[in-house]
Amino acid sequence: GSLRRYFRDLRDVKRFLATLEFHMNLLRINGTLDVNAVDLIAVEALRNFESDLYRQIRDSKALLTASRSPDSGDKKRVAEDIKALVSGMPAERTDAASLLIKTLFPTAAFAFGGALHSEFLSEWDRDLRLCAPSFFDRYCQLGLSSGEVSQHEVELLLAASADSDSFARELE
Repeated sequence: GSLRRYFRDLRDVKRFLATLEFHMNLLRINGTLDVNAVDLIAVEALRNFESDLYRQIRDSKALLTASRSPDSGDKKRVAEDIKALVSGMPAERTDAASLLIKTLFPTAAFAFGGALHSEFLSEWDRDLRLCAPSFFDRYCQLGLSSGEVSQHEVELLLAASADSDSFARELE
């Protein structure tokens, strides 16, 4: 819902779709997307329409992806640091940007009045989410780092796991 405000005319839509297609092609290996499509759409909207906020998010991996306990002593300072990401924005855009951060980074939602989430890391990893520290860099580097296993390779291993010979061949 917070993306709707960025598309004022057909030109905005076309520009967004062109860059989204470009970045999806960079992150697709043998037809398999190595990131979460919904998160990529949101990140691409930020990259296109809120480039300053995108750069701040890109440079705030530890702040936005860290797991926190409800009784964490530095919770107030961390909340202030997270709110600072949107503090310099015009008031009419702050709400949409805050909603995007809450949606993309559940561990940071508490800074904007949401619940403190940190117990779903395995699900975020499974879903290739931006909020998972292990996948965050894929969205910002626009590709896999050297030595990283692609989602396509994982799917091939899973498909071959029923037969030990096929599985061994895929591992080799």
